[in-house]
This record gives sequence, C-alpha cells and structure tokens, in this order.
Amino acid sequence: MPTAIPYIAGLVAVVESRRDVLERVLLVLLYNVVFVLPLVAIMLLALLAGPKADARMLQLRLRLERYAPTAIPVVVAIVGLLLLAYGARAL
Repeated sequence: MPTAIPYIAGLVAVVESRRDVLERVLLVLLYNVVFVLPLVAIMLLALLAGPKADARMLQLRLRLERYAPTAIPVVVAIVGLLLLAYGARAL
C-alpha cells in the first residue's frame, strides 16, 4: 500500500491540471511507463538470460550500486529541467 501513495498523488495532480483529456491520459500513461519499465526490464533480462540470470542480475546490481549515486541525480536533474522548461512554456 505505501507504494500506491505516490501513484495516487500523481493521478490527483494530473486530474487537477488544466490539461485537456488527451494530455491527461498521455501523462498517466507516461507515469505508468516510467514506473513499470524497470520491472519489465528485469523480467526480460531474467527470461533472456536463462540459467545465467542470477549471475547477470548480480553484475547489473553491482554496476547500479557503483554508478547510480552519480547517474541518478544527473538524470533526475535533466528531467527536472526539461519539465521546468515545458511548464514555463505552457504558462
């Protein structure tokens, strides 16, 4: 249940926005894709790797632990700047 709180907050933000219906639907779809995509990627990796899935997952985890503290803030900052630019343009 705690994972539903950000989802519900995102839905409320989309519903309360002054966008037309098509934009609202696209925003909800984008929100879902962003949060489901990592799960789909892990599932595909496990299916495609077959018996070697555990070793490949461990390699991926080690890479994430090494690079994520740097890469994630950079990606979030870039996405935030793009969203700010989009929002400023919409005003």
